[in-house]
Amino acid sequence: MLTAETLPAVSIVIIGRNEAGNIKECIMSALRMNYPQDLLEIIYVDTGSSDGSPEIARATGVKVVEVSTPAPSAALARNTGLAESQHQVIHFVDGDMTIDPYYLEKAVRTLANGDMASVVGRVTERHADTNWISRMLNVDWKNKEAGYINAPGGGGTFLKRLLDNIGGYNSGLTSAEETDVGIRLRDAGHRIYLMDQVMAVHDYGVNGVRQLLMRFYGSGRGRFRILLCDNVPPEIRRWSWALPKQAAAAAAIIALLFWSGLVRTAIFLLAAYPVLYLARVVISEWKQIVTRKHGWDAFLHSYIYYLTKPLVLLGMIREMTAYLAKSATAPGSAKR
Repeated sequence: MLTAETLPAVSIVIIGRNEAGNIKECIMSALRMNYPQDLLEIIYVDTGSSDGSPEIARATGVKVVEVSTPAPSAALARNTGLAESQHQVIHFVDGDMTIDPYYLEKAVRTLANGDMASVVGRVTERHADTNWISRMLNVDWKNKEAGYINAPGGGGTFLKRLLDNIGGYNSGLTSAEETDVGIRLRDAGHRIYLMDQVMAVHDYGVNGVRQLLMRFYGSGRGRFRILLCDNVPPEIRRWSWALPKQAAAAAAIIALLFWSGLVRTAIFLLAAYPVLYLARVVISEWKQIVTRKHGWDAFLHSYIYYLTKPLVLLGMIREMTAYLAKSATAPGSAKR
């Protein structure tokens, strides 16, 4: 049982890229935690900011590590922090978050008293009270039950040696990197625990519909990159293709109808698409909407998720096109 005198030293690894508007507040939240400051090492890992984020971080007195890379990712930044950290307990936080002052001590005590490799808390959205998009995006966290879970989220607190033992994060992943870590930790016989405690306040930075749509488009680009990565678990590859596969099948059917001269049928299906998914969401998500009283937010979360499948597919196609073009112009690609 840990006491105030036996709390371990902790490395706080903050990661970010172009977080000039958030990084100082994130660092200050770490410095204000209800945890002995002499037991904290704070590292900020920056992956190619162009807005002065590293300079803002240095002004607070924390250690700053800059990574120059053509392919920045949260996984790469966390691995850099993992290598730089000095302590055997490590907590990861994104630069667009502020850490709850009471989270870390509770997480460290939970980590010490169980068989966990990782402990996380809940993440809440900074503008959930005033922005329906932030409130809707936060439904994912509201749906999570406290207890043992399959993967960490939003960073979290780890025993460094166990994360080292599985090779850290997969630096090639630009999305689903935490799902991947969760799979490999569980395959190694370890567990991940979600406390019913706020870990951090987050800011998606999505303030309008256009930004929300671009987020789904970007998700498609990230999903294609998963298909290019080595050593990715099969379930993540299946996840990466699940949404765009459905959109591709629907697009193929509609294109075939147009080609066959069945224009009215094709137009009817296009018009019915939003209505059919409305019914599907009500049927499949009624527990979240009614029983858990997430209501309108839960409905919108699922409905928009289904409705934006074509955008995810477009993102994948865009990334695939860019990849093929780059491959065609790479040295050694010319025909001999």
